[in-house]
Amino acid sequence: MRVQHQERAAALKRRMIAVGLPLMASVSHIVPVLVGDPVHCKLVSDMLLADHGIYVQPITIPPCRAGPNACASPPRPSTPTP
Repeated sequence: MRVQHQERAAALKRRMIAVGLPLMASVSHIVPVLVGDPVHCKLVSDMLLADHGIYVQPITIPPCRAGPNACASPPRPSTPTP
């Protein structure tokens, strides 16, 4: 089951890269998409939930520091499962 889980995560990552989404490196089942702006990161997360019922966790850094922000898919429902 773990092997199948990792295969599905890898397949999702390949598909997302194929359509040009900026994925961040990850060796786990988490699929981090680089957004780059904390406001846009939250907006993307809110839109995916409101429009498609897909929950993704917006991961943002404290506003006092500059750097990349990402939306990472949690265990439901966009993380690939066996």
